[in-house]
Amino acid sequence: MVRMAEAAGTGPGGDSNSGTSAKNYWSWAAIVFIAGLALYISTAAPDFLFDDNSEFISSSYYLGVTHPPGYPLISLMGKFFTFALPGTAGLAVNLVSAFAGAGAIALIFILLIRALSWLPSALIGAGAAAVSRLAWEQAGQADVYPLNLFFFTLALNIAWSLDGSRKDLRRVLALVLVLALGVINHYSMTLAAPVFAVYVIWLHRGRAENLKKLAAPAALIVAAACSVWFYLPFRSAASPVIRWNDQTTVSGFANHIVGVDRRSNAPLVPVKDKVMFIFDYAKRLWRERSPFLLLLLPFGVWSAWALHGTRGRLLLYLWVVMFAGFTLILNYLYGPRSSFVVKVFHITSLQTLAILTGFGADVVLKKIKSLGLPWSAPAAIAAALLAVSLVLNLQTTNLSSDLFAPKYGKNLLATIERDGVLFSNLETESFPVSNLRAVHGVRRDITLFGRQGDIDESSFKEGRYTPLDDSVKKIGDLINFTVGHSGDSRKIYFTSRLSFGGAPGAMMRVNGLVYELNPLADKLFRTDPWSKIDTSGINYDEKDRYDYILKSVLTRYLVMRGEYYLEGGFTERARDYFTRAGDFNPESRFLHATLGGIYLRIGDVETARSEYEKGLQADPENVEFGLDTAAIYSNLSFIYGKRGEKELALEYMEMAARGAPNNPMMRFNLGNTYYQNDMCKEAIVELEEAVKLGLKNAVQHQVLGVCYEKTGNAARAEKNYETALKLDPRMPEAYRDYGVFSAYVTEKPELAAELLKKYLELDPNPPDKAQIEATVGLFDYKFGKYSEAASELALAIKLGADDTTKKTAILNAALGNSLAKIGK
Repeated sequence: MVRMAEAAGTGPGGDSNSGTSAKNYWSWAAIVFIAGLALYISTAAPDFLFDDNSEFISSSYYLGVTHPPGYPLISLMGKFFTFALPGTAGLAVNLVSAFAGAGAIALIFILLIRALSWLPSALIGAGAAAVSRLAWEQAGQADVYPLNLFFFTLALNIAWSLDGSRKDLRRVLALVLVLALGVINHYSMTLAAPVFAVYVIWLHRGRAENLKKLAAPAALIVAAACSVWFYLPFRSAASPVIRWNDQTTVSGFANHIVGVDRRSNAPLVPVKDKVMFIFDYAKRLWRERSPFLLLLLPFGVWSAWALHGTRGRLLLYLWVVMFAGFTLILNYLYGPRSSFVVKVFHITSLQTLAILTGFGADVVLKKIKSLGLPWSAPAAIAAALLAVSLVLNLQTTNLSSDLFAPKYGKNLLATIERDGVLFSNLETESFPVSNLRAVHGVRRDITLFGRQGDIDESSFKEGRYTPLDDSVKKIGDLINFTVGHSGDSRKIYFTSRLSFGGAPGAMMRVNGLVYELNPLADKLFRTDPWSKIDTSGINYDEKDRYDYILKSVLTRYLVMRGEYYLEGGFTERARDYFTRAGDFNPESRFLHATLGGIYLRIGDVETARSEYEKGLQADPENVEFGLDTAAIYSNLSFIYGKRGEKELALEYMEMAARGAPNNPMMRFNLGNTYYQNDMCKEAIVELEEAVKLGLKNAVQHQVLGVCYEKTGNAARAEKNYETALKLDPRMPEAYRDYGVFSAYVTEKPELAAELLKKYLELDPNPPDKAQIEATVGLFDYKFGKYSEAASELALAIKLGADDTTKKTAILNAALGNSLAKIGK
């Protein structure tokens, strides 16, 4: 840290001091640090939480490799804390953030004392920073943002000590080191670093030779700081329990450290629409602490600009760049997920405003003092407002009793049998299970395969078996695997219901908080798995205490309980749970998509339509156009089509395919919708694209056959009809269309008769039975099969195939001749 004695001089920023000893300042700084640490430790989470927190804990405990870009500093520091507090890995790593957060508050106090030289103002500013909701919320859990704030405030203190003289050289090198470590900790520091660089250059604008001397040592310092990255390949080579990808190669290492989740599938938000981020920031600022404290901000901005020269303006420039940078750079849709990501990135800019609150308090209190008025009363009011902020924010920041994530992980494992395989494609489920197994040693007799985030790699593989090989790259690849490996001795469990259309006889059944792939559909439950689920500490009536992640998790309890009763035949009881889920989490698009799918499955089309339409009005949890949103559009298209609203059905299906252009099923559905609207050329384009994307579907090729037939391409039509029958030899429609095609286009009557007879065998009572029987009867009459022809023609006439004078004459003549030929 920067020496407090430097506060005794007046630098280029125009600072002055009151002559209080540096020793007293350090004593107060220690008191501020201890108070902040006590607050953050007392409200810290005792174990892991949801989202990235649990991954950081496990990665620290096992010295693993976290998701891109790796975050080696938090892993190394977390490991040190696990040594200091053995047996409490979750709490130990969470305390890294508590110490970093308290250190940042102490640094803010030191900065304010150096700038304002008055204890009351410095305490008010530090207090405003300490009880700020976002910073306090993060200070109780393992994550990178408190450490990011620590590096930022330390850089501020170093920059504040610069005066443009030769004495700055060592301080500038210290600043380079702090900023380099800050960037390694979290890339958001790249926004602040150029501002500090410009500030240094401006101070030394008349002494360029000084900066030239710094180039080589600064480069060495940056290289030394970046050496922390080598943690990734060294640990990756050791194959730790928590490992994202493989960094032992140059390309793997490079891809990992630049692999920031940029959400490339997210539609860009136009600059003119990003005003909504400004409104969101304003609402967050209003909730950060007692709103009345915001009255001090204008005075603080004026003080920084007018009274503290270049140093004060550095604060303002940093705030503008960090605020504007996030607002302009982020390309997220405005929904719960994007709002969550934005808010934690804004911690440094919001804490900069806390510092300016201290500047504003200094202006107001000193003005009151200069007028001979009692300044202690307004200072006491400010302190009271900080106390109110503490009480209000305590409701959302106190994590000391939050054991929901560990309980949820145990609930997932509660009904999984020995040597089972658990698959999760969302970190919401797989992180808690991973950490229970890795840190607490819970249920190591099962194998967990968890796909985290948007990548195909597994970040966690541990257990007696490693059942999934390199052939399993997508969820869709699991169909063959699960069917081949499931059974009484090796059960497969999932954290979401998947569709297994290619698995005859297999079904997904609800088994507690997981779905079990059960190839024996008639096997009954031996016990009620929900009797093993721990729901203590869950209160569905207190909606406001849960953020969107926790709400989505709690919703799973209700939805899966409802599905459990639905599969047991208790429909009304199931509907009660679905209704409760919708009331508890009405803003979740994913929930409405799930409920819509359930109601479609049980045939309640109107309720399904209502749920899907509610879903489109709700915010998406994903920042990009998620597959759940595409599914809503797709299923609504199906429902509107059934209602005869063809134009609306086509519009919604086009929106679904645009949102998921690389999803073969969406392209297939769009092609099929075009076909239903007699747009065969457009249908061919979409269906062929689905083929390129890997879809193998008999219906797809049957429709392609019809469309190629209608557009005059007989060769392609015949090829697709044949492919459809190869993929599904028991598909009646394919036999019918191929039979009609063979009869009237390629003029192959023997093949046509064979195909149409097979059609009637597979579907004995189709709507067009009369016409098909007539066609087959005429072919058999032509082939000399008079007995079969007589039977088929008589049935065709009985069913009404002779609906015109011409057909009556043809069918009766063929029937009469057939009867005559067989002596009747």
